[in-house]
Parts: sequence; C-alpha cells; structure tokens
Amino acid sequence: MSSQINELTSGVITTMQDFIKVSVYSEVMPADSQLASRWDENIDNIAWLVTRIGKFFFKYDRAYNSYKHGLRVMTGPHWVSMGRQNPNGTIAGSMHVIQAAEDSVMYLQKEPVRDVDGEKEVPISEVTKAFNPFEASFYLAKMNQMLETIKATRLAFLQRDGKPVERINLFFGLDRDEVEQLERFEESKLAPVRADEARAYSQFFAQTQFQDEQQINKDTEEQSNE
Repeated sequence: MSSQINELTSGVITTMQDFIKVSVYSEVMPADSQLASRWDENIDNIAWLVTRIGKFFFKYDRAYNSYKHGLRVMTGPHWVSMGRQNPNGTIAGSMHVIQAAEDSVMYLQKEPVRDVDGEKEVPISEVTKAFNPFEASFYLAKMNQMLETIKATRLAFLQRDGKPVERINLFFGLDRDEVEQLERFEESKLAPVRADEARAYSQFFAQTQFQDEQQINKDTEEQSNE
C-alpha cells in the first residue's frame, strides 16, 4: 500500500501514517499536550484500521460490482450439506451440513468471456460468501467518523479564519483485538456444525420451502379464479 501512496502522491508522501496525517487531519493536531505527545499512536490506529477496512471491502468488491450493474444480490443464511446418493438419484440417509453461516451474501458474477463453438459466451456464476454484519457496521461507523473529521479540517483550512477546529474524532481507544475477533466470528461459521444443528437447519429450510410452495399454489389458484 505504501508503494501505491507513493505513486498516488507523485512521491510527496511515502508512508501510510503521513498520508493519514494529511488526508484525514489536514495536518491538524490537538492542542492538548498529552494528546499531542501520543499523536503517532492515534495515527497508527487509523492506518491499521484503514488497511483492514480496505481488505474487508475488497473481499466483497465483486458483490458490490454485481449490485451496481443490476445483477441479482441476496442476503440471508447459507449452508452446504452432503449425503449419500442412491443410483436412482434419491438421498440415502441423512444430509450432513459441512458449512453454514447465519449471514451471507449471494450474487451473480460475470466471468471472463470465453469461446464456445466459435461464439463468444459470457459465463455467469453464482457466488456465496459468508460475512459478519457486525464487522461491516463497525467499519461503516469508523469511516463515518473519519469523514466527519475530514469535513471539519477541510472547512477550517478553506475558511482560514484562525479559529481552532471545533471537533475532530480520535482513535486512541481502538481495540485491535476486538476488531480482529469480529473477523474470526465470521470464519467460525464455516466450521462443521453438530448433528442436531444440522437436522435443525434441514428442518428449517424444508419448512420454509414448503411454505413458499403453498403460497405459490395459493396465488396461482386465486389468479385462475379471477
């Protein structure tokens, strides 16, 4: 990332920390001497946070791109189950959930164009990724705090009236361990679940499917009677 900052600023700024000082705070520092003496700690926390936010949203950038271009995007629970199959196609025994998440995003994704029998074809794949909504909300809140600070420092710079910046957000209290736990919470959902949980998942989704089919049949019947 430092090399990208160096390229973006034509070599004027070479480190993430210096970039934060200019881009977020416009080189404004607190008047409190104790806070000023710990300023590098605050800057380091933001640099660390920005890096994590970038990695998080880069992980889901194709989902955003699909949404932007009008492709179907859905959120909800996700599970993958496996079981033995009889030669006639029926399932032998119970299904076993090997991956499950209470929150996931499913979207259609355009793949590179390929040649099929002399014609160009654009493959569309269905991608499902688990995510932690608490982690996403946390990052959005922190970005909002940064934007508030950017707005306040930019206005002070443009007005040039000599008045101190009324309020800037600080990140001294950022708990990095707590932030990292948000990511681990999402990953823990990818582990195999217990047999009773697997049965509960199967029963839940079977019931949901049954209710959906009943509603569809009801709607169809009502339409035919009109």
